[in-house]
Amino acid sequence: MMKKILSIGLAVLFAASLCACTSSAAQSLMPEPTVAPTSAPEVIRTNFEKASAYVESLLDGKTVDVQTDDEDSLSLYRYWDCPDADGAITLSDEVTVEGFTAVIGKTLVKELDNSGLTVEKSKETLEPHFETSASLTRDGKTFVFRVYNSKEESVLMNETALSGFSGTFSEYVLPFNYAGLTETSTLRDVMELFGYKNYSIVLSADETGTMIRVSYHFDTPDGNSVFMRILEIECLYQADADTAVITSISYSAENTPQSEE
Repeated sequence: MMKKILSIGLAVLFAASLCACTSSAAQSLMPEPTVAPTSAPEVIRTNFEKASAYVESLLDGKTVDVQTDDEDSLSLYRYWDCPDADGAITLSDEVTVEGFTAVIGKTLVKELDNSGLTVEKSKETLEPHFETSASLTRDGKTFVFRVYNSKEESVLMNETALSGFSGTFSEYVLPFNYAGLTETSTLRDVMELFGYKNYSIVLSADETGTMIRVSYHFDTPDGNSVFMRILEIECLYQADADTAVITSISYSAENTPQSEE
């Protein structure tokens, strides 16, 4: 449960930092899915159950905890959770943007200047435990990196390592590749690539469409701290094709002090 709380907390912090970005292109990274709205409860329910069956087909009978929240006929949810803390999982720290490869946790903000792209940095100095973003842009398209100062003292932003990234597969994002995932990848590709350990899936269906979000988490001890990796991928379920195509991806990795017993 603590990992879920930490995961949600990091995701909220990441979203807040992106919202603070002054670039209009960066703000357009997370557009709402262009899905024709429908208010018919029976249509929402039909798509919800089809998407649920699609998810179950990917799990192929694997044991997970499943919960459903469908009291509101216009807003349906189903959750699959596999909290296998000892399971083997590999999450890549590398992402390539227009030929430039950044390694989360290692590449410094100042190294973005070598990308050949326009770099936008929000600050010069980061206060203790301050989070912000640095963006790569070209021709109105953007890719956003998360930058977080986990130290107790202020640091230069240029000397701070990238701690995550966020991108939406749309006309507003620069072409990028994360572990082989592209704008044509599906939820099946995601599950086959990262496996079935330490993950959770949330299915939601309402007037705007049917979405499936898969989250992975993996912690690695690092001295007196823990290196936490969190990957979240959202997919739009297409009922006609019975598939779910990636619409957005976010990744964060950072050291946090070990909690005392």
